[in-house]
Parts: sequence; C-alpha cells; structure tokens
Amino acid sequence: MQKIDDSEYEIYSLDRVPSLQSRENHFVYTLGGDYLEEIPKIKNLEVVIHLAAQIDVRSSFEMPLEDLKANGLGTLELIDYASRLSVKHFVYIHSGGASYSASSHLPISEDALDNPISPYGLTKLLGESYVRIFCERNGINWSSLALSNVFGDLKLNPKGVIFEFWKSLNAGKQPDIFGAKVTRDFVYVEDVADAILLTMKHPTNCRINISSEVETSLESLFNEVANILGSTIRPNIHGPRAGEILRSALSNKKAKELIGWAPRHTLIEALNSILSKRD
Repeated sequence: MQKIDDSEYEIYSLDRVPSLQSRENHFVYTLGGDYLEEIPKIKNLEVVIHLAAQIDVRSSFEMPLEDLKANGLGTLELIDYASRLSVKHFVYIHSGGASYSASSHLPISEDALDNPISPYGLTKLLGESYVRIFCERNGINWSSLALSNVFGDLKLNPKGVIFEFWKSLNAGKQPDIFGAKVTRDFVYVEDVADAILLTMKHPTNCRINISSEVETSLESLFNEVANILGSTIRPNIHGPRAGEILRSALSNKKAKELIGWAPRHTLIEALNSILSKRD
C-alpha cells in the first residue's frame, strides 16, 4: 500500500520487463502481445496510468512494425482490458514534441495541428485516439498528458541526451551533438510526477501539455552540463538526425488552468541536483 497525499492506493505495476514478474504487487503486461500475463483479480480498480511505450525515434523508422505493436496495439489492448474492468479514469502518457506539426508556433498549444514526422509520433497519436474513443464510448474519464523531454536521475534512467553528455564527459571523451541548434523543452521527472498525481484527482477528458515552456538548444544544454561538471571538453557537432524535429517548446497554460500544475524546478536547478548525485 502506497500513501499519496491523504489517500491510500494499492499500486500494481505493469511492465515490459519480464524480471518484474517476481516483484511483490507487480504483474506483467506483455506490451503489443496477444495476451495479458499473470493478472491478479483486482477489485475496485480506479485509475490506470499508461506510461509504457517504445520511445526511440530512430528505432521507429528501423522497426516500424514493432513500434506499432508497442505504441498502437499495446495501448489498444490495455484500454480494452481497462474498459472491461470498468476503471474510473485512464491516464495516457503522450509525446508532445513528436506529435505536433513541426511548423507550429512556439510554444505549441494543444490546439495546434497534429502532424507527426516519425512513426513514433504517429503511433503515440494513434494510442491517444484509442484511449479517447474507448473511454468516451464506455463512460470512463480519460486524460492525456503530452510530455516534453523528461529527464531525471541518471542511475534510474541511463539514457537520453543528458545521460550521454554526462557519460562522455565523465570518461574524458567528446560527446556527439546531432544538431547544435536543435531545441527541446526539458521538464524534470519530479514535476511530471506532480502532474500525474494532480491529474488523478482532476480528470481532464482532453490532452494537456506537461512542459517547462522553455526552448533550450542542445548546445546550450551541453554547456550547462559541462559547466556543472567542471569540464573543458568540447563536443563533436553533427547534423540533425532524420525524423527529428528541429525546434520544440510546449505551452503549459492549459495544465495550469485545468489541474493547477506548473513546474517547480528550473533546468539548471534540476541539472545540478541529478549531476551532483553521480560519482
């Protein structure tokens, strides 16, 4: 039993990783498969928070069928199962930057045109549509949180551009930057967790962006990481990767209005926090 604010929730985790099968109060959801494994008989299931996904843009081009199975069919399978359990609220974790049109005015609001330029963005948008359709058909509250680029503890999540910068600099090597002027909107994972908890209390029945609303170039990000680590190493600069959007920043105005959320951490504060934890 886990205490969240003044309420108690029994938490069951569904994961793509088979090793979690033996963990107490966990059961495994085979994402994109034809069945659900080891599901206990849960009574009074209130909220499903769907975070599992294939998140690599390059992999979505190289293995588009696997991307579709994970993000499209996997979400369909889970929302179908949740509907049969008569859950009260389904929270879908969406990808804001990959789904909106690359020509949208920054910061991008939720009413901007959806026009993904990668299979990853397309399948995340498909997953959201499945959630909306089946929840509305079955009278279930739903929320879609369109996240910008989430980062956090490097030990718990050893991936992403910040981790790659840290790993290279810590090893005395030059990191690679694919598009020095490419920009992203970085939001700290603790702020995302706050948004999820608020959404559990206040279903939106629509999409809201969860973001810092600040546009940061990869070159500027590298300079901040290098400065915190006290490194003078300079990066190798390459052109942007195919399928990557060049500029991204999401408006968080709607999240403030509907669930009372705003990020509590700046990029610099969060970078200092996570980088100071490393050896």
